Amino acid sequence: MNLPKGNTVTSELECFLHDLLDQMIERAKECNDRKKGAGIGAQNEDFESGRAFAYYEVVSKIIGLANAFNVSPDAVAALRFDANRELLS
Repeated sequence: MNLPKGNTVTSELECFLHDLLDQMIERAKECNDRKKGAGIGAQNEDFESGRAFAYYEVVSKIIGLANAFNVSPDAVAALRFDANRELLS
């Protein structure tokens, strides 16, 4: 998306992308925390592991596509998030 800087459409899309990623990252972290929680039971742990991995895939895909479209991490700070390090450990 190589629209001229200062274009309000670009700014709105960057805000949308940032908010979307922030929300997905937060939910992924919550799933990881629940997965690591003591005493949730094997079935619930499997469920939370699946949810956490699904969020990882979504976040990774959005970041990858944003990079492919040359969206700058300066414009969308959430693009600096390292999904591999933060969500797979």
